[in-house]
Amino acid sequence: MPEGIRINQITAGHAKEFHEKLKARGMATTTIHKRIQFARQFMHDAVDWKIIDENPFLKVKTQKSSVKVNEFVPREVVDKLMKKASPVWRVILGLSRYGGLRTPSETLSLRWDDIDGEMNRMSIPGPKVEHHEGRGIRSCPIFPELRPILDEAFEIIGDKSEYLVAAPQYRAAANMAMGWKNANLRSEMTRLLRRAGVSGWPRLFHSMRASRQNGTATGVSTARCLLLAWQLASHRPAELSTGHRG
Repeated sequence: MPEGIRINQITAGHAKEFHEKLKARGMATTTIHKRIQFARQFMHDAVDWKIIDENPFLKVKTQKSSVKVNEFVPREVVDKLMKKASPVWRVILGLSRYGGLRTPSETLSLRWDDIDGEMNRMSIPGPKVEHHEGRGIRSCPIFPELRPILDEAFEIIGDKSEYLVAAPQYRAAANMAMGWKNANLRSEMTRLLRRAGVSGWPRLFHSMRASRQNGTATGVSTARCLLLAWQLASHRPAELSTGHRG
């Protein structure tokens, strides 16, 4: 919008121009849809309060969503990445692929106090959904593939960092007033893929999370994986510090 423009001076032309600028910035269609939706609702309230006569965003048409296709990321590929990754990135990869956490929001928000080593479970904060009633934290098993990654991370940085991902620069860059963004993780991930000699895949972090949700390549369901992890938890000793609920 033009600098200094008053709300009652915004026209349908301004609204359409705003829409075009969002598209020019390369934003996802879903993000653009939400931005326009917020603006439309704001102007609708202004009409109700008799501040303006009509809503300039009524005629702005957006696509609600894009076609999004995730690709299964096999364990063999993750193993190659792990060999080239730093301790920080081994945790990011593990939480995303083997924990099924949203990256960056949940991955960067997880604290050691959220880890229950004895029960082999973790309480996952959900910054992206915490504004919805009844949502914000979910409990999930620490899957067998993830446990050694967390054990290693705790030995290295458990007494030095409040968070599992000991990278405050990522949190500072990702957790913005307008919401979470990727904090350059995609660029870092691309460099890691090159070092490991691995080809990338669509929607890097979304696909890893979806691979956990969809079970394994042999078709094991998420429910089956949950049951397996819980059964293993009752027979596995707690290796994480008792100072962190375990």
